[in-house]
Amino acid sequence: MSMIVLGPLIGLVCGLGIAGLVAGRFLGTVILQRAERPARVGRVVAWSWAGMLAGTGLGLSFAAVATAQSDPLDSAVAVFYIWMFGVNAITGSLAIRSQVGRMSADV
Repeated sequence: MSMIVLGPLIGLVCGLGIAGLVAGRFLGTVILQRAERPARVGRVVAWSWAGMLAGTGLGLSFAAVATAQSDPLDSAVAVFYIWMFGVNAITGSLAIRSQVGRMSADV
């Protein structure tokens, strides 16, 4: 696969939040296996995940606008960073809460 195909594919996966969903389910499974009180740890990790990704998206969007040359696509790149990291923050944190909540109720 060339980069012409791989780049938009990675952008599509991250833009739809699939990467956050997969990572959230993985983190939820790890929390269930390792934590003594999975519901509490799951809540903290979900908020931390959302905050970390939202902060990263805002930082990258600011960097894209502030450090680049004057280009009409700078605002589009900034919005894409905010969208991509925001969607992955939401899907990841919801996946963590769902995985931990569903499985800890079964235990």
